[in-house]
Amino acid sequence: MKNADCQRYTILIGTEAEMQGFVAMFGVPIETLVATWGITYSADSNYTWTEMTPNTEYNVYALAIGATDSVLSQTTATTLPLGSTGISSISIDLSEITSTSVRMTCTPDTNTAVFYDGIVRKSFADSLGVDSTVALMVEAGSFYPQYTTDDWVWQDLESNTEFYAIAIGKNSLDEWGDTTIVSFATLDPLSLEKEVNIEDIAEIYPNPSKGEFSYKVNSDFDNLYIYDIKGTLVHKQSLIQRQDNVNVSNLNAGVYFVRFFKKGQAGKTVKIIIEK
Repeated sequence: MKNADCQRYTILIGTEAEMQGFVAMFGVPIETLVATWGITYSADSNYTWTEMTPNTEYNVYALAIGATDSVLSQTTATTLPLGSTGISSISIDLSEITSTSVRMTCTPDTNTAVFYDGIVRKSFADSLGVDSTVALMVEAGSFYPQYTTDDWVWQDLESNTEFYAIAIGKNSLDEWGDTTIVSFATLDPLSLEKEVNIEDIAEIYPNPSKGEFSYKVNSDFDNLYIYDIKGTLVHKQSLIQRQDNVNVSNLNAGVYFVRFFKKGQAGKTVKIIIEK
C-alpha cells in the first residue's frame, strides 16, 4: 500500500537475468526501465501477471513517485512448479487441414512440467531419425517451451506434403517423457477439384446454392470445412448431427469444396457452386 507522500507508483516484473540483460542492452538503470515499461497507478490496486514461467524466481519492482523524489523497492516471488514425477505425455489434435496450414492443439497431462511441440517434414525426420530430429529441434530452439495447452495454426506449409506433428515433455524431475507423433499431409489443391460420387456418402442441396444449403451424411463426421479453389479455408462448422443447414451467404460467387472431417482426419469432399 502507498503512503501519503506517494502520488503514484509504477510496477514491473522480470527475472534477474532478463532485467540485467535490458540494463546492459539499453544502458539505463532498472529504475528507468520500471518507469518506462511498468504499469502506473495512483491508488492502491491489485494486479495479476499471467503467462509466467513455472518454478521461476522473479523480481517485482515498485517505483514510488512523490512530489520531489522517487524510491525504487524490490522483492522476489517464485512461481509454483508444474507437473509430477510420473511420465510426461502430450496429446495432439490436428484439425482445419488445408493445402498450406493446419491447426495443432497440444495438451499436456498432469505429469508434465514443460513441453515442446512443432511440425517437421516427414521426409526430413525419417532421414535423420525421429529421436535425432526432436533433439535437434529442441536444442536449436525451433521448439519453444510450453506450459499449458498450445493451440496454434501453422501457416505457410508446403501443399501436398507429408508432415509429422511432434510433442515431447518433461516431468517435475526434469525427465523426458514419451514422444507423441501424429502424421498428416497437407491437401493437394488439385485434388479438391475432383468430383466424387456422393450418392451414398453425402448430399448437399440445393446445388448450385445462393449461399445457404443443407447437408446430409451417413457417418458421424464432427466438422465441416469449406475451401475455395485455391485450397484456402473459408468456412468451418462443427457438426452435431447428420443433417443440418449451412449459411455461407458471405462468400462470393464461385466454386467451393465442402469437406467433412472425423477426429481431425479428412473425409469426403463435395463440390458446390455458389451463385449470386
